[in-house]
Amino acid sequence: MSISIADAVKLPSKDWRWIGERMIASIREHVANKMYFKGKAYSAGYRESKAAGKAADKGVPQSSTSTTPDLTLTGKMLKGVEVRQASGDGVTIGWIGNDAAKVEYNADMGRAITTSKVPLIPPVDKELDVDVNTKYAERVKLTGGTTNINLKM
Repeated sequence: MSISIADAVKLPSKDWRWIGERMIASIREHVANKMYFKGKAYSAGYRESKAAGKAADKGVPQSSTSTTPDLTLTGKMLKGVEVRQASGDGVTIGWIGNDAAKVEYNADMGRAITTSKVPLIPPVDKELDVDVNTKYAERVKLTGGTTNINLKM
């Protein structure tokens, strides 16, 4: 199958969805497992809530009362990130409801996963570049197909 060069510069929504899912996996990996924000202190109010066992939402178990950041609740919040929209123009990922409010609060406290100024933390941004380049390289390869024309003389 061969595509035109004009089509090669447009990624289909399925490719953007794939990129979005990879971005989500990267965010989860770098924030929860590699602890990208390790060393960022809790605010005084959150530290008190955490020590009292009242930092988690009502009905959500809090596994730790440590006042040292451990990202346990952040890890739970990261489960809520999802691909919100994928089209031929790009992908939107994000959180809804309480999780969205937590992301904003974390940004205010110096643990910004995403802001309008810095859309992604650097390691995730690097991986995004690789994924986008990979998909475009695949599209460019599709432009180099050969066409056989059978002529009868």
